[in-house]
Amino acid sequence: MLEVGRELGERVAQRCGDTRIPIGVFCGPGHNGGDGLRMALRLRELGYSVQVWLIDRHRMRHPEFAQWAADLGGRDFSLSSMEDIGIGLGIDAVLGLGQDRRVQGVYQEFVQWANGSGYPFWAVDQPTGWYAEADEVPASRMEFVRTTGCYCIGAPPIGLLVSAQFFGGLDWEVIPLEQDEDFVRETKIVYGLSEPSDFLGALPPYPHFSSKSDRGKVVVCAGSDAMPGALALVARSALRSGAGRVWGQSSDAVRSMLAGSLPELMWWSEEQAYPEEGVLVIGPGMGRTEAAEARVRRALENSPERAVIDADALYWLGQWGHKSPPLRSGCILTPHWGEFDRWYPNPPRSGFERLERGRRRSAENGCVLVLKGAYTAVCLPDGTVYFNPSGNPILGIPGSGDVLSGLMGGLLAQGLSPEFAARCAAYVHGRAGDRLKAQRGERGILATELADALGEVFRELGE
Repeated sequence: MLEVGRELGERVAQRCGDTRIPIGVFCGPGHNGGDGLRMALRLRELGYSVQVWLIDRHRMRHPEFAQWAADLGGRDFSLSSMEDIGIGLGIDAVLGLGQDRRVQGVYQEFVQWANGSGYPFWAVDQPTGWYAEADEVPASRMEFVRTTGCYCIGAPPIGLLVSAQFFGGLDWEVIPLEQDEDFVRETKIVYGLSEPSDFLGALPPYPHFSSKSDRGKVVVCAGSDAMPGALALVARSALRSGAGRVWGQSSDAVRSMLAGSLPELMWWSEEQAYPEEGVLVIGPGMGRTEAAEARVRRALENSPERAVIDADALYWLGQWGHKSPPLRSGCILTPHWGEFDRWYPNPPRSGFERLERGRRRSAENGCVLVLKGAYTAVCLPDGTVYFNPSGNPILGIPGSGDVLSGLMGGLLAQGLSPEFAARCAAYVHGRAGDRLKAQRGERGILATELADALGEVFRELGE
């Protein structure tokens, strides 16, 4: 706790910069409050003006916490004493990961006061009042401190990742936490956070005398007369991933509309059998007509072992239910929240319930399920979930999902396992968006430009 509290103090100081900014630290009676008190002591050492308020002081059981509170001149929180306290930043260190019910009493008073105060707040671990792992309570009905960000101890809490939209774009930083190596080795990790280092050198350099024949085959079954561009985006992204050969499969009209727009693209006829060693990417822009339904069913029934199933193909799987063609173990399903929720008669009560549905669906089908959204969750058949930290609102542009499915198919074709290809594609896709935002801002980016930015990310990762 001493080291965590000191590190928290250092992080807050880095964020504030100016020691003239007065800081208010609000501490609960447990370990979260203890971290806040130790942080306040470090901020005092660094020259900041720090005021401390204690919530529910009589439940504070650790003598050192009481001593730190006394050293800091901590005062009991009450609404009558909170008028014009004159702080530039508030720190919510009241309740952390142990929360499992709606706040009441003085805790509720603190939450309501903080949200109405107008002061910016950062939280330790997670905002007071947030308990997203209680899946019977919709996040929209929770009463919690609307913080600007969180200092997460060890890792971001699951609630922050699965219901990020309710935080309103909450920022977060991770405070490293040393853990016993034997404990880490022997503990089954259900939730993980992908790190950039996971993907360093994910794709080895091409052998010196290799050719396109050595770099994988992708067939893109996508597009329709109304949405021909979907096929072009998937194919472009697969090519940008490094896949050696990419074919399109669609109507003659789509082929005519795309003629010359992507000269590297070849065409695969409806009568040809898919290459068993290749990868099928199916769904984007195919539509929901009877003809589209027939195309999707025929493609899935003849699919090679490895496939990326997206967009309208996911819609038809939901429509068919148990009458769907059996999925092969090399499949990756890529629904966004809306597509995924349509597979069930009732919407999830919370983000956590949606995540648990995703884990079960992945295990039942024996294939990877990529639940796209803020902090995309990659659900593996063994029950493990990896959240993706990269990305920003650029990924909400039209065609962004097509770029992701093409990228995923390209990585599969080059020999990555479905589990690793899904995680790597989610990270590279988001990182490409992050680079574009840094270069040009969030507005005016096209999906073609997102696809064209993939190569720089691969270079950054050392290919």
